[in-house]
Amino acid sequence: MQAFFVGNDIYDDLASSDTDMTFQHPLTKVRVRTLLGQSVFIQWILTKISSVKYFDQLLFYAGLRYSNQGIFLKDMPETEKGAWNISLKTISDTRDILTERDIGYCVAIIPTSDQVRYGTYRNVNEDYRRPNDILVRFFSQNEIIYLDLLPILEQVPMKSELYYSRDLHWTAAGHRIVAEKLATWIAQYQMCD
Repeated sequence: MQAFFVGNDIYDDLASSDTDMTFQHPLTKVRVRTLLGQSVFIQWILTKISSVKYFDQLLFYAGLRYSNQGIFLKDMPETEKGAWNISLKTISDTRDILTERDIGYCVAIIPTSDQVRYGTYRNVNEDYRRPNDILVRFFSQNEIIYLDLLPILEQVPMKSELYYSRDLHWTAAGHRIVAEKLATWIAQYQMCD
């Protein structure tokens, strides 16, 4: 089983490829996010600030918490189109290699905390479901078994408690819910164990 994290797997595939692509949109925000991620002191400050809901939402709307990324834009920039091509080819190649060896393959789509917590509260130029829709369409067309956790986690009454407010990781409650869903799903599709 493969887990595909919407928040950075697409960009990680792009960064690790031989393709010479630069982040074209939004350039300033990508640079700011990169710089913020490199400073321990700034990360500590952001941790404190983002624990206050008001400031957390300001960071979100400023595009510094996985908002306004090209993968969410309705009019997707060329950089993200190229990144998607790389990611989808990598998934397809992985499936082919495993199938040749008679090994089952399935994918769990992991949404970002912003997708789950903020959902439709996005800029009109964004679609928070777009990355998941691309993956679901690709998996359906290529007969790949998948579980999209976004619709599941959106239905949790206390969804704001599924992720830590200061980073992209699940809390104990988030792990528990996801583990239960994954266990049921894996039991249903025994070929992806």
